[in-house]
Order: sequence, then structure tokens, then C-alpha cells
Amino acid sequence: VGLFTQQAQAGELTGRLTELHQNYQFLQVRDSAGQQWALLAVGEYAALDAARRAQYALAQQLGGGHQVSVVVLPPKPKKAG
Repeated sequence: VGLFTQQAQAGELTGRLTELHQNYQFLQVRDSAGQQWALLAVGEYAALDAARRAQYALAQQLGGGHQVSVVVLPPKPKKAG
């Protein structure tokens, strides 16, 4: 949903996501130049098609021409046991 140099910069957007009852998380990523970023991600989807449908709906809900991209991340590691 967003990429920020500092997590605190996302305050307005995270507030809007909370109002929309969207679960979100921040992921720390580093680009090829070594710059660290806070990636604001929404949702976990079982299939790429579901993520794409949610992408359009979320962009509409956020309004203001907000661009929402689908970024496919590896699954969370399974718990041992």
C-alpha cells in the first residue's frame, strides 16, 4: 500500500486502513543501494486473483488516486510441531 523511509510517516494511511477494517503490517526492506524502507502491506490472500480483486477494491476505498500494488511475498514459515 505504501513505502516509507520511516514507519511514522504512514500515520495518516494506517489510520485510514484502520477505519476501513483492513489488517496491515510493516515489513522492513532494503533496496539495492542499501536504503532501508518500511513497506506497508495489507492482507494475506490464498491466491493471486483474490489479491488483485482486493487491490482494486482497496484503491477505490482509499480514493484520491491512491495507487495500490500487489506484491507477492513468500509464505510465512510454518510453525514446528
